[in-house]
Amino acid sequence: MTSLPPPGECVGVLSTFLQDVETLDHLQQMSGQSKVRAAAPHPAKCASAKTKKRRSNPTWLKRKHELQALREQVAAMETHVLFLQSKRCSSNGPTMDESFARTGALVEKKRRRDAQEENERLRTNLKTYARQAKTLLAAAEERQEVQLIRGTVQATTTLHVEVGMGQRLRLSYPDVLDLLRTRVDARFREVEVSFALMKQPMASTDTNVVETVQAVAVDFARIQLLPFRSDEMSSALWSIVEVGDFPDGKDSIVTRLSRDAYAVRSHVTVHLECGGTISVNSARLLKRFDTPNGVVILAESNSDWTADHPGTGSWRHTTYEGGCFSIRDYPVEYGASAGICQTRSMLRLTPVDFTGQSASCAAPQTVNEVVIPSFRELVNSRHQFVENALFDMIRS
Repeated sequence: MTSLPPPGECVGVLSTFLQDVETLDHLQQMSGQSKVRAAAPHPAKCASAKTKKRRSNPTWLKRKHELQALREQVAAMETHVLFLQSKRCSSNGPTMDESFARTGALVEKKRRRDAQEENERLRTNLKTYARQAKTLLAAAEERQEVQLIRGTVQATTTLHVEVGMGQRLRLSYPDVLDLLRTRVDARFREVEVSFALMKQPMASTDTNVVETVQAVAVDFARIQLLPFRSDEMSSALWSIVEVGDFPDGKDSIVTRLSRDAYAVRSHVTVHLECGGTISVNSARLLKRFDTPNGVVILAESNSDWTADHPGTGSWRHTTYEGGCFSIRDYPVEYGASAGICQTRSMLRLTPVDFTGQSASCAAPQTVNEVVIPSFRELVNSRHQFVENALFDMIRS
């Protein structure tokens, strides 16, 4: 198809043509007027000629109509040219389907890039998890070896403790444990009473030890301030309970009953100043209570005391022990600095029965001379051990 000239050129050529036509009409009109004047026709002829001229269409009017028609044609052609140009542009440009295809390609390209980035991130995480799994596996193998060694040691210790305690305590241990659990639960009201007794301000940070001898029992009370937070103190004390790691409790069996309760069987040998020895076989239950005021550990135990005393001979004695250990943050308004905790411990030793081989040996005399001093020595050594463990923890 031949290309059309621009619309501007068509309009210019048409205008030039129309001007030439108007000029030609004007010249022809001037020539006709000069001929009329020269001939000087009769007035009647002139009148008839004018009438005839008026009745017929003049040339310039015909040319004007032609010019108007040409202008309309030019306008129509221009419109057609614009239509053809727009159609050609639309045929050269992308169609609707092509636009959709291009948009879909861009979306898929972005998804592919995001998927590659996600794969790279997952690959990095996989390498990290593989390293962590390898480390955990090594730690688990090491822990398994430690547990195997610990289990062997515990089995040996259990055998030694069972031999030291004797068949009687071993067979009655489940019943004793139920009895101790009942006694601990019955003392729950002592939790708030213990904190009420600690509300009085202390005159100094020195340890306050009170020993009260009653008709059928002996109470050991201790209240003091320690430079530790209450949570540190309670955590350290409970960790010692969990492993039974007291200096005089090497022969101990610790059984976890719950998150806040442990049962302990122990065999302790105490060397007396007179040269004799006394063996203490104990079954103990410890239970922890976490309250808004602080932490309280209640303890109940039964102990069999078997002595070989030079002065009193051989005998066996049974006692009940009840304990309450309370820990709280010491109030700053009492004049102490922050990070100070207040502890209060109360232990009660109650004799149950006495079986002696010497008829002249009275039970009260044996309790006063042997049992109470030995029990006091055990209590003091364990208090000192807990304090030393806390100070070692701070230094480390």
